[in-house]
Amino acid sequence: MADEISPLTGSRVKNEALGRDDVVLRIDKGRVVPPSEAVSESRPPRHEHIPWGYGQDRVTAMAVDPNRLYAYWEVTDPALERARRGLGGGGKDSWLNLRIYDVTGRIFDGTNAHGYFDIKVDRSDRQWFAQIGKPGSSHCVEVGLKSLEGFFVKVARSGRVDFPRFEPSPDGTVDWLTVRPGVGPMQPF
Repeated sequence: MADEISPLTGSRVKNEALGRDDVVLRIDKGRVVPPSEAVSESRPPRHEHIPWGYGQDRVTAMAVDPNRLYAYWEVTDPALERARRGLGGGGKDSWLNLRIYDVTGRIFDGTNAHGYFDIKVDRSDRQWFAQIGKPGSSHCVEVGLKSLEGFFVKVARSGRVDFPRFEPSPDGTVDWLTVRPGVGPMQPF
């Protein structure tokens, strides 16, 4: 009776390369059923692909190392049209731009950065590496349109990126803690 298989557990398939029996199961909508040729032939193959975009205006930035930043983004055509209208007459000659703000020690509100610099990118670009060169600092990235007059309209803003220090912490002291089993009532601090 050891060779009998319940319909709930599957069917045994002899694998000659391994020289042992393997159980093959198929799970279909929460039910475990043995595989059958009729079911596998009735379904057409599904062709799935990774989409080029998700239809969201967003930019994500992250620290690669203490000196470099990596950003990737997606900007939709309707968002670019809104930004062009926001630039007024200069919008027709505007280009896609990354603006990288130094927000070290600030609660950034869009106007209070220590400084910023711009990187002109093509519409087909989706990612960029930027050399920051300020270990231990914090930065924020915006993607938007910039006009010939120098005006900038934001489409999306990343979260804050905190860069690691370039060297280990200078504080080398070690605080040891001894853990003892608690006995008796808790004492207030």
